[in-house]
Amino acid sequence: MWSLCTRTDTQAEIALALKEIEAGDTEMDSPDHSSREQVQPLVPTSEARGPCTPGGKTLSSVLASDLKEANTILDLPENIYGAAMMAAIRTAQNHDDEHGVYLAHGVSISVFFALFVNMFMQAYVLYCTKVFITAPAVQDIRALYAHYHEQMFDDEGTWIHEHWDTFDKKRELCQIPFSQPVFFLALLIVWTATCWKDLRESYLYVDAWVRLPKPSDPSKYVETSSKEDDNETAATHASIHVKAVVMGFLLIPKVVISCFLWWLGARWLAATPSFQDLILNAVALAFIMELDELIYETVVPRDVMQLVQDYKVARPNQASAPKLSPSPTKEEIEKCNSARASRFIWRMVSIISTLAVITFVPMIYTYRLQQVIPDYKWDVHEYCALEALKHEEL
Repeated sequence: MWSLCTRTDTQAEIALALKEIEAGDTEMDSPDHSSREQVQPLVPTSEARGPCTPGGKTLSSVLASDLKEANTILDLPENIYGAAMMAAIRTAQNHDDEHGVYLAHGVSISVFFALFVNMFMQAYVLYCTKVFITAPAVQDIRALYAHYHEQMFDDEGTWIHEHWDTFDKKRELCQIPFSQPVFFLALLIVWTATCWKDLRESYLYVDAWVRLPKPSDPSKYVETSSKEDDNETAATHASIHVKAVVMGFLLIPKVVISCFLWWLGARWLAATPSFQDLILNAVALAFIMELDELIYETVVPRDVMQLVQDYKVARPNQASAPKLSPSPTKEEIEKCNSARASRFIWRMVSIISTLAVITFVPMIYTYRLQQVIPDYKWDVHEYCALEALKHEEL
């Protein structure tokens, strides 16, 4: 008896299935067969290959699971920007409904008011951070580094070893982030990954909105589709006016805030006077980044949150995966394996490129672009490392 089952050695099963197909083709070509029957790529049952788990998947479902496409319908993000997208769709959807327009506009007005509160809070917090925290910290760390050069170097730029033991700012100097560049880079990479997550989400929705086709009816701003069994509504078409509102008031400002916040955060971390404060500042930056979710959870009413969950955005032009029959043929399996190989390459490129961005951007900033200490000569780490060894607890 033969059956299809899911095992960890899926590749071996595929190879065996192909051999079964080839063997079946050879037998059917022999004179003993009066008619050609469909040969199914099967794998042996527990007697030959070990026990199969109850409810195991078929070979075709295992292959298809590797090619599962991303959802063609995007959920709106559960933050103030997602609520604003919902309001834009809802208002454009009901703009010509004399009975629902006021209710739709009422929701939109409240949501966009919360959005502007969020933007004001983020802009104000960023401004205060730059003026009252980052700027003084940069001045202090520059003054400390200048004092170090005045005390520890002669007029020809030679380091005076005898002055190190009596240097009065040794402890403060060895607490600046550039004294331990690897540790600082590790934290800066984490901060970059935090901002990259936000930028990646923004790109996902920018791509979705740009791909939406124009409505077939020029008098409409959006066209939507709904499911009969629930309240979900997906925007499938959008006019240039709706796209302009979403891009200009939501997604582009969100990207600008994320980029500026990354730069300000990197500058603040580089100017932090101690490693203990470095960790605390990284946590504070994450709090500023999540301010849009805080405003959403605090200000937006629950019924509006439910509307955010009900509204979606379609993702057109999604490439479809190869279709597999319940009993796939040799050609179907080969086509599926080719698609799997392409998908594997795409996944690896995506992972490697993301790791490269969140790693090399902090390195380029640290060694080339940072202006916290202009013309920093990287002449602190060696002596501070020796100093740290003296105080290391065994």
